[in-house]
Amino acid sequence: EAVQQEHTLLYQQHILPATIRAALVKVEGLELDGGEATVESILEHAPDELLAEVYDACAGASGLVEEDQKN
Repeated sequence: EAVQQEHTLLYQQHILPATIRAALVKVEGLELDGGEATVESILEHAPDELLAEVYDACAGASGLVEEDQKN
């Protein structure tokens, strides 16, 4: 269980934000906290569900097709 908690913490604090920062260039048509959303405002203020959706889209655009990811 401790390993799982450490994995979750690493994912939340490092992997997710690094992946989003590397892949997401611009956000259009989304407002957070009364202003236009930016990469940083999404990371700081977006609900967990939105963060997960953005991460999935960014990770999916990493250039590896599903077959390559398995290898």
